[in-house]
Amino acid sequence: MADRESEALSRELGPLMLAVYGAGTILGAGIYVLIGKVAGEAGWWLPLAFLVAALAAGINGLVYAELATRRPSAGGPAAYVHDAFGIPLLTNLLGWMIVTTGVVSAATIASGFAGYAGQFVTMPDWLPELVLLLVLGALAAAGAKASAWFMAITTTLGVIGLGVVVWAAFGRTPGPALTGYTAQLPPLWDLARMSGVLTAAFLAVYAYIGFEDIVHLAEEVRRPSRSMPFAILSAIGIAAVLYVVVSVAALTLLPPDELFDSEAPLVAAVRAGGLPGWPLALLSLWIIANGALAQIVMASRVIYGLRRRGGAPGWLARIDARTGTPLIATLAATAVAVGLALFFPLEALAAATSLVMLLVFAVSNLALIRLEARRPEAPFDVPVAVPWIGLVICIGLIVGRFAIQGSGH
Repeated sequence: MADRESEALSRELGPLMLAVYGAGTILGAGIYVLIGKVAGEAGWWLPLAFLVAALAAGINGLVYAELATRRPSAGGPAAYVHDAFGIPLLTNLLGWMIVTTGVVSAATIASGFAGYAGQFVTMPDWLPELVLLLVLGALAAAGAKASAWFMAITTTLGVIGLGVVVWAAFGRTPGPALTGYTAQLPPLWDLARMSGVLTAAFLAVYAYIGFEDIVHLAEEVRRPSRSMPFAILSAIGIAAVLYVVVSVAALTLLPPDELFDSEAPLVAAVRAGGLPGWPLALLSLWIIANGALAQIVMASRVIYGLRRRGGAPGWLARIDARTGTPLIATLAATAVAVGLALFFPLEALAAATSLVMLLVFAVSNLALIRLEARRPEAPFDVPVAVPWIGLVICIGLIVGRFAIQGSGH
C-alpha cells in the first residue's frame, strides 16, 4: 500500500548527525550496562570477546551500508528482503523480528539504567525503568530531529564518562597498569576458556546493536547514498576502539568476577581506581538513556515501513500530522518495553536480542547475495565475498552458542 505524500517522513538529518546518532546508540548499553555480563563469560579475555563481536558487526555493517544505498527505506532489512525475495510472509516476519529487537533492547537498557540510578538513591528497580521509558517514549514521539539532538548531547557525555574510566586505569601509571593486566591473561587455547570467549562474543553482539538502527532513518536523512555508509562504518569503528580500550582499563582496576557482580560495573571500576564514582554514574545515566531512545525510534519506523506491504495495520503505523512521527507505533513500542523491563532479567533480555539480531543479520546477508546476483552495481558497493563472510559469522555464532549450552560449558 503506498503512503500518502502528506504522511511522508521529514528529511532533517545530515551524515555527521547520523553518525553521532549511531555511535550513541551503540555505546549506550553496550559498554555501560553489559560489560560486567560479558566479563563473567570471557574472564580476562574480555577485550577479545568485544573484538570478535566487532568483526561480526563490521562485516554486517558493510552489508547494511550497501543495502541502505540500494534501498533507502524506513523498513530497513524488511524492505531489503522484500526486494530480494518478494515473499510477503518472510518480509513481514523479519520486520516484526526487528521490532522485537527494538523493544527488547529498550527494556534491556532500562534494566541497566536502574542499576546506575541506584548509585544515587535507593528505590525499587521498576520505578526508574518506568520513568525512563515513559520520558523517552515522549521524546521519540516528538520527532527525529529532537531525538538526534538528544543523542548528540548524551553521546558526548558518554564518551567523557569512558574517558574517566581510562584515566582511572592509565592516567597515573599507564605502563605498570597495562603490564599488570597482561600478566593476568591465562592461556587461550583451552576448550572451556575458548567456549567462554565465544559465549561472551555472542552476548557482546548486543553491545554493537545500534548501527543497524541508522538504516531505519534512511527516509529522514539527506543524500542517503553518501550519508549511510559514512554513518554506519564510523559508528562501528568508534565503538570497537572504545570497547577494547575501556575493557582493558576496567580489567586493570577490577577482576572479571567483581565486574560481573556489580550492578554498575564501570562505576565500581573507577572507585577501585581511587576516583569518586558519582560523576561517572551521573554521566552513565545519560548515555544509557540514549540507547533506549534509539531502540524505540527504530521499532516505530519499522512498523511504519511494514504498513506499506500490509504487514502492520494502518492505524498503528499512521504518521501524526503534528509530530511527523508514527505516534501510535511509538507509544505501543514504549508500552511493550515497559512490560519487558519490569518482568525479565537483564542478561536474558540481552541474550534474546543478540539471537534475534544475528538471525536478522543472516537473512540480510542472504538478501544482498540475491540482489548482487541480479544487479551488481550499487551506489556503495562492497566485495561479493562480504555478505558470504557475514552469513558464516552469524551462523557460526548462533550454532556455537547453542553447542556450548548443550555441552554444559
